Amino acid sequence: MGTSLETESIIGPLGSEFYRIKVPAIMREAINWDYDWNKLGKRVMIDASAGVITWMSPGTTHEGAAAAADKIVMVAGMILNCPTVDRRGTRWKIPGGSGKNGPDKIEVEADASFYIGQKAEGFYTARKRGIKAAKTYVGQNPPDLVVEAEVTHFDARKPAHYKKLGAREMWQLTYDDELDAYEATILDLQAEGGPRPIAQSMILPGLKASRLPKIYEMAETSGLPHLNALLKKEIIVPVPPSRPPPKPKPPGPSTPRM
Repeated sequence: MGTSLETESIIGPLGSEFYRIKVPAIMREAINWDYDWNKLGKRVMIDASAGVITWMSPGTTHEGAAAAADKIVMVAGMILNCPTVDRRGTRWKIPGGSGKNGPDKIEVEADASFYIGQKAEGFYTARKRGIKAAKTYVGQNPPDLVVEAEVTHFDARKPAHYKKLGAREMWQLTYDDELDAYEATILDLQAEGGPRPIAQSMILPGLKASRLPKIYEMAETSGLPHLNALLKKEIIVPVPPSRPPPKPKPPGPSTPRM
């Protein structure tokens, strides 16, 4: 059995540099899993159970795509009259890990992550009570949506990790060099049998995976009014249930004729 750390590095489709360390099983108890890996780069994933640490040095195109996700969700939330909260650089801790220098520790950081709707309202309520309350809320509530703006084979385990975390949906964005355009996938993370691709978002109704590349392009190349106009054509705003007509009042006692 090998006793040396294995290191790998690749260039992603958007030009970011990705790094991975593989720790042999015999050495995992000796690794300081609580080391601040963000000193080496961004978007850190720690999977102590598999002995894997990955991080990246994002390129400018990557960061533009991550920022575009923020705009898309913000504008969609306004169209839906639905609160949203951006938790961009949060390191999410997967339940069940030991949490400190242990072989079961799993932590993962998305390019973008969001509370949408009810969880966003819960965050705002917690934040009004103070910063500590907001921090506790984030520690106890997984995001509704996570976004990976540049997908490589280093990310193969991430959907399963986010499923275990309790996130509902994931957007994966990558780049087609021949078409010089984005490609996008939407995953239902909690689907029976494991995360699976779906045709449109469950969280932002009407938003199709096939249209996400165009929407990302609009978010990166135009102002918010243009993005708003495009999303209004894509997003389906739920119609509130109509109230039943009021029941007619029973007739009062008739007035006797004189």
